[in-house]
Amino acid sequence: MIEPIRRTCAKNATAHPGRIVLDAQQKRRTPKAKAADEKCLKAAQEVKEALAVAGLNWLAELQANMEEAQATTTKPKAVRPRPLPKKQRGTASASNEDESAAVGGITMRV
Repeated sequence: MIEPIRRTCAKNATAHPGRIVLDAQQKRRTPKAKAADEKCLKAAQEVKEALAVAGLNWLAELQANMEEAQATTTKPKAVRPRPLPKKQRGTASASNEDESAAVGGITMRV
């Protein structure tokens, strides 16, 4: 039986076979390098917290301005709804009896 020719993926053609092992190993740092990295991370976190506090202060100021603006404006007085009187159905007055015609127990106007 003839085996097909195996071709390597172009990305793996120039890669070192032990590279995956080297990438999985934890990188080692000196105490000075570690302290410098932690100092940099701490400074970045402080900047991030300062930006968050500034954003919250801006939002609080905006809300206070909105509350002040709403307090100064007067609300229009609500119009109380008044229901319309319903017309009575089924009872015909004496003057309208000649205009009404009863069909099958239902009173209809003509």
